[in-house]
Amino acid sequence: MRALKVVPAAVALLLVRTAWHLLTDADARVADGVLTFGRDDWFSTIVLGLGWTITVLTGVAVLDGGPRPLRRALRALPVALVAVAAYVVPLVVCGFLTGLLLPGEPLVVVLVVTLVAIILIGVATNFALSATVAVVEQAGFAAFTTYAELRGKRWDMGVLFAFGVVAPVAALALPDRFLRPASVPTGLAVHLLLTLIAGTAVVLPGITLLTIYRRTRIIPELSPRSTIPPSRAVVIATAALLLLPTAVAGAIVSSHRLTEVRHEPYLGSSVLAVGWPAAHHPVLVTLDGIEDCLDDRCSEFRSTEIPAMTSAASVALRRDGTVVILSNRLLTVCDPGRQCSGGQAAGRIELLNEARAFAVAAPETGEIVLAKATPAGAGDRRLALIRCRDESCRAGTTVDLGLVTPPATGDAEETLVAGVDRSGRLFAVYRDLAGQGWLGWCTRTDCAETRLIRQGQTDADAPTADDLLRAPRVAGVPRCSFGTCRGLMPAVVAARPGGDYYAVITDPAGPDELDVRLVRCPDPDCESYVHVTTLVRDYRATWPGDPLRFGVSDSGRQDERWMIALAPDGRILLTKPHESPSVIITVDSA
Repeated sequence: MRALKVVPAAVALLLVRTAWHLLTDADARVADGVLTFGRDDWFSTIVLGLGWTITVLTGVAVLDGGPRPLRRALRALPVALVAVAAYVVPLVVCGFLTGLLLPGEPLVVVLVVTLVAIILIGVATNFALSATVAVVEQAGFAAFTTYAELRGKRWDMGVLFAFGVVAPVAALALPDRFLRPASVPTGLAVHLLLTLIAGTAVVLPGITLLTIYRRTRIIPELSPRSTIPPSRAVVIATAALLLLPTAVAGAIVSSHRLTEVRHEPYLGSSVLAVGWPAAHHPVLVTLDGIEDCLDDRCSEFRSTEIPAMTSAASVALRRDGTVVILSNRLLTVCDPGRQCSGGQAAGRIELLNEARAFAVAAPETGEIVLAKATPAGAGDRRLALIRCRDESCRAGTTVDLGLVTPPATGDAEETLVAGVDRSGRLFAVYRDLAGQGWLGWCTRTDCAETRLIRQGQTDADAPTADDLLRAPRVAGVPRCSFGTCRGLMPAVVAARPGGDYYAVITDPAGPDELDVRLVRCPDPDCESYVHVTTLVRDYRATWPGDPLRFGVSDSGRQDERWMIALAPDGRILLTKPHESPSVIITVDSA
């Protein structure tokens, strides 16, 4: 069968596309064992379109017979390109005018353009006939004189053109759109399916165009159709070629040269904190207890029940896997082996009896530190730190951070978090009833002196935005509140072990969808960043002025949608807190 001679060209186009994405596509990745690319850019689209056109014209020349089919196809290429432009340009103008008259209605634009394309399918068939004439008869632009030769056969040939030329090309987009492989075998199966569709999309159009030509122009000199079946060697060689793109995809996946992203469904309760200790699988702390992942992908868990918690400020994780929980004024400490002490058996911490808000921090020194906000007059609060002397915190040293006087009363919920900066100094961030943020910290590691500033004030000695990453973020109080806000200021940021930072930002992908992206920034403000990978396409409920569409932090509160933790070797884990069911995403950046 002569048509098999153009299959190598289809395979070559697929390999060129793969190579181009590997060289230029920042979103090339291995997602759940599947080689995944971003959208084709304009350059690759033009190159692939030209390659497909030349291949189809060559297929027509091969099926027609005669010498030098590629040269004949290249000579006919200008005619084919003019024909394509003459049909496509009116469709583009139609879509532009429809979008101008009906802004914000993309589905209507697509529907109108599709209907016009169907109505004009006879015109497209005429142009296709002209291109075929240019190949078979080597007529050049004079082939357009045959434009009206379909006469009464226009609709019959139009249907043949739609199913034989348009449908195979449109089918190329179906695997990516409707198939969601989630393993290496299914991914390779989809790659093989795409290769078969691509082969069909170059073989079938050539056969269809020559069929339309033969039924329209009765010319005795035409070579008869070949009835000789292909040899076994040709069939085997063609099958081997069709397997080549799939083999290349498998080799790329197994080479671990690209960023690898894994998704695991999570059906447990809402996540409050997450960590990835050294020489340990990830750890999730949820409303129901501690979930120790039994592998790095968190496909299975070992659960430990602990007292119920209400916020991330109630949890502290050390790098060795120790979890400290402050719940209902009960302090529970669970070592990496999940032997827990304290809790109900130790009783409530009397030092927190008057507190309206409290939090816990667990420095790597082994110390446990509590923060509290207690009433001190009409609307005022006194902030303090408690340095516990033992794991039950029955006794401790109280460090006064200062008196908070809100600018006005309000109905915001009081929130308090505690943390440790890079120098080992303790600090606390508080949000008062009016929604105003406050930062109190020890100026020395022994907490002999303290300072307190409110949101909008700055102090050269204050913990930096980088230091504030070490504690849960107080919703509504950006980390730059006590310094200079600049860059994107994403809410979801984590410091990389080797320097710089990972952050989560979002870009609109449709009316109700966002592409959630992992980026690498030189600073926690993300004044500039390098795209690492796309994590997932996320649904969002839109509202006027929704800041999530711009990838910013404060009002959109991305930290209520995503949480990030880094392993000491640089691997990344992300999950969606406050959601059940949720997803756990692990990223191994290349």
